Amino acid sequence: MITPIESLKEAEENLKDKTFTQEKSPLSHLDLDFAPFNEKSFCQWLDFFNRAGGQILEIGGGPELIAAQEILSRFPNLSLFEIELRTILEAILKKIKSGKFQLINQGFSDVIQNPDFQNQRFHLIFAHNLLSHLPNPFFIIERGYQLLTDGGILFVNDLLIYEEQWEKIVAYLQKYSFSWKIKKTPNNLRKKGIVSVSLTIQRNQPDLIFPVKEGNRLTDFTGQPLGPKEYFFGNN
Repeated sequence: MITPIESLKEAEENLKDKTFTQEKSPLSHLDLDFAPFNEKSFCQWLDFFNRAGGQILEIGGGPELIAAQEILSRFPNLSLFEIELRTILEAILKKIKSGKFQLINQGFSDVIQNPDFQNQRFHLIFAHNLLSHLPNPFFIIERGYQLLTDGGILFVNDLLIYEEQWEKIVAYLQKYSFSWKIKKTPNNLRKKGIVSVSLTIQRNQPDLIFPVKEGNRLTDFTGQPLGPKEYFFGNN
């Protein structure tokens, strides 16, 4: 029987490096970076919810809103909310012709404290290449999950985790519907035993609260320190 760690290692060997640039289709790269769910890729789920006129949320799409622009162009029935703290140039906003786009120019932790936003529910939420930049990526996963409709799907990637801890997370998620895959990690992280994981979760339980929490040092599922943050999430 293949263990989760063996599967991670095998996937890492088979997956080639990909980049996310304007010269290449952003949605194609999101399809490659995100773990498929129920044999459907990220774009196939966008198409599925587009047919029903679904509501989706992107967290931290960047000041050029590259993915948002293409999603609104290719899936015109979707309503897209964008949470992005950085300044968006007026020229970028003028490119977005859809009336179904709403920019929230704040940080995620501030937005979710707004009572009006707390009542929002989304069919699909995604955060691309964001988690490794956060002091506690599990916060995004937990709160994003809470904002899903029943059956809604959360796509995240770039979760940097000690390889030895990953089996505990997989075991913890067993009661949820989820899928995952590994992305090739830089050598400096691999030498420290850190892997980068894409995680896709469908809401089928009322709550998702990871035992791993932020403190002076991140702790594992038993409360033991994992190590300094910079070793857990890589160098800035």
